[in-house]
Amino acid sequence: VDVGSALVNTHPNAHKNLHAVESSPVRIGDYVVFGASDGYLYVASIANGDIKQKINLGAPIFSTVAAVGGFLFVTDLSGNMSAFRLLK
Repeated sequence: VDVGSALVNTHPNAHKNLHAVESSPVRIGDYVVFGASDGYLYVASIANGDIKQKINLGAPIFSTVAAVGGFLFVTDLSGNMSAFRLLK
């Protein structure tokens, strides 16, 4: 999955258009969910890598998402926590 340019540079000696995923992906059914340093939360197909959904949180996501009780929780670098209901 091609992610966008990082909002902040966290790698020394990296070029300014770094495209990075610095969190662990989590499998939810047929999809993998992860945050990226471009500030987006991604839901991608495991089968072919197609992006099913891309949500702009506005700040880099360096933490691993958590799926608990039918919800998906994610925190961003600004200290915000977002929750999304998982649909079947």
